[in-house]
Amino acid sequence: MKRSSIFITSLFFFSFLSINLSAQYGPQFDNRGFEQWTNRVSEPTHWHSGGTATGTFSGWVSSQIEQSSQTRPGSSGTKSVRLFPENVLGVTANGNLTNGRMNAGSMSATGSGNYNYTQRSQTAFNTPITQLPDSLTLWVCFRCQSSSDKAQVKAVVHGNADYKIIANGTEEPMDMHVATALSSFNRTSAANGAYTWRRLSIPFNNNGPCTDVRYILMTATTNETPGSGSTSDDLFLDDLLLVYTPTLTLNNLEQTQFEPNEYFTINFTLTGTMSPDNLNAEPNVVIAQLSDANGNFNNPVELGRTTTNTSGVMTARTPDVPAGTNYRIRVISTNYPLVGGNIQTVAIAPSAYTIAVTANPSNAGSVTGGGTYNQGQSCTVTATASTGFTFTNWTENGNVVSTNASYTFNVEGNRTLVANFTENTYTVTVSANPSNGGQVSGGGTYNHGQSCTVIATSADGYTFMNWTENGSVVSTDANYSFVVTSNRTLVANFEEQLPDTYNINVSPNPNIGGTVTGGGNYEGGQQCTVTATANTGYTFINWTENGDEVTTNGSYTFVVAGNRTLVANFTLNNYTISVTADPTEGGMITGAGNYDHGTTCTLTATANENYEFINWTKNGIEVSTDATFTFIVTASEAYVAHFNFDDYVIENASRCQIYPNPFTDVLRVTTDNTAHSISVYDLYGRLLKKQEVSSTQFELDLSEFSGGAYLLQVDYGDSRSVHRIMKSE
Repeated sequence: MKRSSIFITSLFFFSFLSINLSAQYGPQFDNRGFEQWTNRVSEPTHWHSGGTATGTFSGWVSSQIEQSSQTRPGSSGTKSVRLFPENVLGVTANGNLTNGRMNAGSMSATGSGNYNYTQRSQTAFNTPITQLPDSLTLWVCFRCQSSSDKAQVKAVVHGNADYKIIANGTEEPMDMHVATALSSFNRTSAANGAYTWRRLSIPFNNNGPCTDVRYILMTATTNETPGSGSTSDDLFLDDLLLVYTPTLTLNNLEQTQFEPNEYFTINFTLTGTMSPDNLNAEPNVVIAQLSDANGNFNNPVELGRTTTNTSGVMTARTPDVPAGTNYRIRVISTNYPLVGGNIQTVAIAPSAYTIAVTANPSNAGSVTGGGTYNQGQSCTVTATASTGFTFTNWTENGNVVSTNASYTFNVEGNRTLVANFTENTYTVTVSANPSNGGQVSGGGTYNHGQSCTVIATSADGYTFMNWTENGSVVSTDANYSFVVTSNRTLVANFEEQLPDTYNINVSPNPNIGGTVTGGGNYEGGQQCTVTATANTGYTFINWTENGDEVTTNGSYTFVVAGNRTLVANFTLNNYTISVTADPTEGGMITGAGNYDHGTTCTLTATANENYEFINWTKNGIEVSTDATFTFIVTASEAYVAHFNFDDYVIENASRCQIYPNPFTDVLRVTTDNTAHSISVYDLYGRLLKKQEVSSTQFELDLSEFSGGAYLLQVDYGDSRSVHRIMKSE
């Protein structure tokens, strides 16, 4: 009773799953990812081998399939199915898998009594299908001894019959044959080698003669020739998918006349396979588009989009476009680029838009021309400045659209225009003569009629004389006030009052940065030149006085007019050390960066898997053969770390067996030859653990390692092999 309940529940689950898959992809195989397995025999649900065979010799054959945790790259599942041959009474019985039923009726490998067939009377041994697929896709991993041997996958769509695919290469009844997808393929790696997967895409050849699509029968075998191959061969299958040619159609719109900004519904019909789930493709997107007013889709306007692999509906809104009667609406898809059928012509009525105009500032002038306009109508807005203001420009969203007070344009949308005005102003410019005779203030921009006061303040050793405008004295007061009615250029004249002797003090900063000359005692009015010379590894920056920069020239000449304390500032040179790897994938480099003059730089080159470090070069010349290279930095330089690819490892990649992989704590290794040591590296080539051995079978405790991928290197004395291992979380 419990087994029956489980069987009925499984049938319900797969029936429900098939309905959902059919809606998205069309009719499909049940349990096409081999994730569900039966308890009665070791077979995936709705897939069969010798364990459920019929025929005279059915008791002599075993299942020859098993559940495997090896899955194809990117799979969302955790299981696949493994097929393997066995020796039965001296004859190699190929591993065989079918969605129908296996019949063992002959002792000869190619006997006509050996076949896979659709058994219509039992639902577990047939797969109904209602439409013809375009192709069959699946992932395979085929490991075998001989590079010339081929495994085979075959699927036949047939009519209403218990159709047979016979071991001797024939089929019956052939009058029920509709189409065949057939692929014979070489190994993806040697027997017991790496688990290398390949995705097959096998087209169906629709050559009849039957046209009544009722069932699909698939068979997979470890060798295309019955009785051939080695018992060490095996074939893994995962994630089958029947692909159907997609179609996309725009359903009839409920209306063909639209007002501006009107909401409406777009329905579309989408069939077929748009995003194959065994290809890890991005989800398909259906996009609704509107043409230009002439019906062209060179630069379409997007009306809406939805992510889907099936039919659907979108809500759209008429965009702000010119009125017209020749617009067209269509739908397109992304994953399988299609332009949907039934493109429809629609009309869009003209829009009414509002033109808003304002003055900035509001009291600076008046504006006219704003109001409501139809799409395409001409509009003229005019700005008139008030007394004391000048029109500047029209702006929209802060951007200038015209510098003409009268601005004319065709209305194509709502607009908010601002007429900008500038208040009339004048510039008062002030300066000192000589420039070091004193300070002046009060210059700037003033409105017409505004009061202005300019002030002259003498520097030490100078006396204020008067204000000269265009060479004429306008005031002898240091504080000169007037009403601004025009632009003015005023000069404050100072007279120098020189003492007998001044001291010029010079010093370097820092002291070791360089040397300075030219300091000492000078008479007032005498010329002085101070000079800064940088020491090796330093660069002169500037002369400063009281923290303010005086000049960036190393040699500074001036007329002595007072005591001065000048500082020559130097900076320690900083250089850039850059490094590259040749080739880029050869390894990882550390140590590059910026260094001060005279500091020590250490460059380290770490070779990646299957690469070895050769040397360091600068400007094409070898400078070191040590992976860690240390030198004193005296200039910016570029170094290249050279690596050599060592392919000797790959040739021996199949000399050991590692299990389990992925592992939890302990890894077991079996080798063909005696191993001397075993090492574990991370993916950057860094050694994490090494263990000496002298055996062909040994264990490695990696319980302290965190989950993830590592590289396992086995050394045999005269050779080594490297293998990728994975620790479970």
